[in-house]
Amino acid sequence: MASLFTAPLDDLVSQTACLADLVTDGVIAGVHLEGRSWSEARCGAHEPKLLRDPVEADVKKVLSGAVKMVTIAPELPSGLHAIRQVVDAGVVAALGHTDATYEQMIAGADCRRDGATHLFNGMRPFHHRDPGPVGAALNDPRLMLEVINDGMHLDPQVVRVALAAAGVSRIALITDAMVATGMPNGRYLLGSLEVDVKDGLATLATGTHSIAGSTLTDGRRVRQRREGRCIAGRCLPDGLDHAG
Repeated sequence: MASLFTAPLDDLVSQTACLADLVTDGVIAGVHLEGRSWSEARCGAHEPKLLRDPVEADVKKVLSGAVKMVTIAPELPSGLHAIRQVVDAGVVAALGHTDATYEQMIAGADCRRDGATHLFNGMRPFHHRDPGPVGAALNDPRLMLEVINDGMHLDPQVVRVALAAAGVSRIALITDAMVATGMPNGRYLLGSLEVDVKDGLATLATGTHSIAGSTLTDGRRVRQRREGRCIAGRCLPDGLDHAG
């Protein structure tokens, strides 16, 4: 998937059109609209002023044959309706960048949803008296859970917790890779935001210093057979080389 960064609506439409031929030719599996319809409190490195409630007309405008996945925070005023709209269009609806309660996350899952965008990251943290979206995602067997296994977004022991709670069959390893992937240390752009990359870690150059995507590659996201075919110390079953 090619994930598009938060941008004005018309920009997302034109960017999707630019990628359409690559989807048709099979170069990429599809376009993932990761931005716009999120909780401002959990927007990470994205620009808060560009966030919008996913009203029906806007969702309809961005959906096209090239769009195969959309991430939405279920607690937004139009969140649940938008999730249903996305699924009805034959597109994967994922729950993410969310400040939802446990109940709001389950309500999103009830809307024939498909997964959770990069579990733990961009979500209200798990608490023993407030399990929130993380607890709901781990508990709900209907959700496929994305994990960024780069050793920076998540401690390896957290990956083990996710594996133990959800099982290998519900964990999808993703890269969350941005433009600096494979490049040397330096300053790069993520959308309109400046990002500093040092030793593989990408963070915003100004402001919160939030992690700004990843420089992880497909080849590094999973330890292959020669290393015991393990993810964060846990071995994969026979016949499964990687997930995602």
